[in-house]
Amino acid sequence: MKNSGDLTETYSERLWPSPWLLLAITPLGAAIWLATLPFIPGFSQTLGVLVVVAMWLVQLTRVAKISVSKDFLQAGPAKLPIAAIGELRVLRGSEALAARGPQLNPAAFKLFRAGVPIYLYVEVEDKNDPTPYWLIASRQPELLEKALRLAIA
Repeated sequence: MKNSGDLTETYSERLWPSPWLLLAITPLGAAIWLATLPFIPGFSQTLGVLVVVAMWLVQLTRVAKISVSKDFLQAGPAKLPIAAIGELRVLRGSEALAARGPQLNPAAFKLFRAGVPIYLYVEVEDKNDPTPYWLIASRQPELLEKALRLAIA
């Protein structure tokens, strides 16, 4: 258990991008730089391209935190009260692919990360919340589900 201020976390996970994604992006950034280099006179403009590429890489590789406390599920910037949690399901394979594709409700809260193909479906039972469910990528969905079930009990 981790204590963050006055809330005790029963589960905590940081979603880093896959190392394979980072390895794939590095040559892509270099290729973009090399492709634009002949068309950009001066170093300052080349530096501008590098800054744009770096910003894109940072956005793509942001770390997302998922945590469960006695009161809340937090995924990235969003918080869901434990009392509003309904059905929980781990989604893998074709079920996960369908859930994040053709079956995805646009009103759902989504926390996807490249290289993390397993999701936890969290139904939202708050009638005042327009979000029908959360779909959260997790490298340890069974542990996340277990922590939520314990928090609900």
